[in-house]
Formats: sequence, C-alpha cells, structure tokens
Amino acid sequence: DRVAMATLTLTLQSRRSVVFAPDAKVHPGGRASALNLPSPNGREQVRFGGGATLLFDRAFSLDLDVFTGPGDESATLLTTLGGAMYSEFLGNGDRAFLNPFLGFRLGYGRFDRASHFVAAAELGLERFKHEYLLVDVSARALGLIGSSSHFAVQTTFGVTVPF
Repeated sequence: DRVAMATLTLTLQSRRSVVFAPDAKVHPGGRASALNLPSPNGREQVRFGGGATLLFDRAFSLDLDVFTGPGDESATLLTTLGGAMYSEFLGNGDRAFLNPFLGFRLGYGRFDRASHFVAAAELGLERFKHEYLLVDVSARALGLIGSSSHFAVQTTFGVTVPF
C-alpha cells in the first residue's frame, strides 16, 4: 500500500541541441550535356547543350535539355521525367563520394523538326554529395520513337543545390 502513494519523477532530454533541422524539398540545378548519334545518317553526330533539372529525390526528377547545331533542323529538345535507385551493396547512396545509381526516364523530344516519344536508361555516379551541394555525372541510352526512330547516347555533368 506504500507504493500506491509514492512520487515518481521522470525527466526527458534530447541528445541534440537542434530540435528542427531543415530538409530540402527540391534540388534545382543545371548541367552541361552532349548528345551523340552513333549512326548520324548525314546529320551532325555530336550535339552539345545544357539543361535544367528539378531533383525531388533520386527516385524522382524532371529534366529539360536543349542541344544546338549549325542549323535549325539540328536543334534538339528533350523533356523527361523519371527516377533512379541506389544499390544497397554499393553504399545505398549514403556516402559523400562516389554513389552509383541506375535509372529510367520517359518523356518528349523534338529531334530534327519532328516530335518523338523518349525512353531512356541511365547509369550515373554522384561524384560529391553534401547537404548543400550535389555533383553528378551520368550516361543515358535514349530511344527517340516517332515517325522515324533514332538511338542516341547522352552524357551529362550536373550540379544541384537544395531549396
């Protein structure tokens, strides 16, 4: 009967001094890019350009790329959305350096004055990953499917920052 009247004092403390740490919702960024046509069929084989990306997470991003050439007919526009995943066997994306990823993308492309459906497989490497900066490189195998279909390889060097 003495236990029923006992006073119990409980004190809870956080180990961290910061109660709330901000988390980025989107990582906007830019990139330099090259588009290589293995069988150009009279067209310019390599086109250089750049683009912008909105990386919400490695699992979902939206990309816009523009490539220019000597004439209006060689201008290329690619808009894709897709995502990628890390390998649990290769660090699961938790390292600060050299995180490999695999991805898949779908979208729209304007290539040689014609509209195309775009499907791409991506292999990439996060060169540097920090809470305030992400630097990555990737290679994409692109299928441009339309009235005439094409195959291309896109290489990119990108930098994103959190927002």
